[in-house]
Amino acid sequence: MRLTEKKITALRQSVRARPVRAIMLLVSLCIVFCYGVGVGFYQWPPFSVLKAGHVAIKTKLGKYQPLPKSEGASFTLSTSRYSYFALDTTGSLALEKSLPYRSEGMYRFVRTIDPGKTAMIVMDPWVDMASDHANEYYGEILNSRIIPLVRHTLHYGLPIIVLTNNPKGRNYNSKIHPELELLFANGKISLLFHQGLDDDGFAEYLRSQGVDSLIYTGFASNMCLISRQTGMIHMKEKGFRIFFVPEASAAVELADTWHEQSIHEASTKIISQWIAEIIDYEELIKALNDR
Repeated sequence: MRLTEKKITALRQSVRARPVRAIMLLVSLCIVFCYGVGVGFYQWPPFSVLKAGHVAIKTKLGKYQPLPKSEGASFTLSTSRYSYFALDTTGSLALEKSLPYRSEGMYRFVRTIDPGKTAMIVMDPWVDMASDHANEYYGEILNSRIIPLVRHTLHYGLPIIVLTNNPKGRNYNSKIHPELELLFANGKISLLFHQGLDDDGFAEYLRSQGVDSLIYTGFASNMCLISRQTGMIHMKEKGFRIFFVPEASAAVELADTWHEQSIHEASTKIISQWIAEIIDYEELIKALNDR
């Protein structure tokens, strides 16, 4: 078949354009690679800006419910931490000849809680666990401790975030306490699902709401509370000030420790050694009532 002059010209142009397209592709790949190195090793700002914008868009669209703005005044609380080394009044290591020194024991502090920068976390307040014993055991703490604390917290104006599983496709470990469901339906508290929410996303959401301090309650003190990506360890590593209310929590115990709660007691001591400062339940209730 004989090629026309027009087709020959188009073919020549296509052949000439191939090296140009190859060079442009190679340059684009180099730019992406260099940007990835910059983000990974040097934490370039554009990446964090994009993440913050992503969270802001999700909040705007309703995927992340904005936290209510608190009008409550700041208040003070006594907290405690167990430490092998001596601590000063700020909770930092006390030094002797430029070195920390051993002075093992419980240290107490006075902390200011700013409702505009603090949120209470209720982790996995389920009523549909796969064990009747677990539902009864944790349910008693939910009803006698966590729900009353939630009521006092809302009355004061502190925002509350419930963290739980997405119930879609699940037949256990997703149904939260009915009073918490009602509060969420009425827009009184925020509810976030673990699925699709990692530590970076949760941290960005909290920062977008002006939160820098978290008070943790819920279950379990030796599992989800510390190990989930939205839990205490990850959020401490993200720079948040972490508090824990042991009386509004419990551990997964051993066969012979459910009555004594010795695993929960040990978990609380471990948490107090480096993860969070401990808040006494009754003192927190009193502070929330002294408005």
